[in-house]
Amino acid sequence: MKSTDKIVSKKKTLVIFVSTVIVGFILFALPNIFFGVTKVNGGLTGINLLFIALFQLITVCSLIYFSLRLLKKDFQYIGWSWKNWQTDSLLGLLIGLTWTALQFGLIIPNTGGAERADITQMVSMFDGSLLGTFSFIA
Repeated sequence: MKSTDKIVSKKKTLVIFVSTVIVGFILFALPNIFFGVTKVNGGLTGINLLFIALFQLITVCSLIYFSLRLLKKDFQYIGWSWKNWQTDSLLGLLIGLTWTALQFGLIIPNTGGAERADITQMVSMFDGSLLGTFSFIA
């Protein structure tokens, strides 16, 4: 242990961890509920998907930052660093592309194809536009 490491009680760590998970879930679900219930700007379609993704990214990352600050830790404590960003990005990209290929090449065609209700709903979320497709991907 480095002399700069500060010790936080196990009870405080547990409370912060549980609180972070609960508040994180709420922050993650909140924009989906808002756009799903109010149907503002078309609901859960098109550009709203980008707004949802940005809200989730900013609020959940901020929550993690403040939770780590309460624990007197930094992002490296949970494995986030720029040290291996290229390897981590490549690994994420490969896993994402492999999963997508598996879904579109094997799973979806063999379980009902485009007629599946979840696939129909997903396609309708794209809003029939290029912007909607990019927003969905985000």
